[in-house]
Amino acid sequence: MIVCTCGHKAEHHSDTAAIVLKRYSDTHGPYISYVVYCKPCADEATQYGEVLFNDKDIDNWLQTS
Repeated sequence: MIVCTCGHKAEHHSDTAAIVLKRYSDTHGPYISYVVYCKPCADEATQYGEVLFNDKDIDNWLQTS
């Protein structure tokens, strides 16, 4: 069994997704978080625009003020 960062359990690695999320701290500004979510939670994060897909996305997010 796998316990994902989202808190859900998965039986197989293929039921998970390693993704990079946008995060923001009031004291330090934008940062990124590498997580492993179950596929439904990863899909939801994508739907809400929280996922960064490539290095360009990451660089752009980290330059956000």
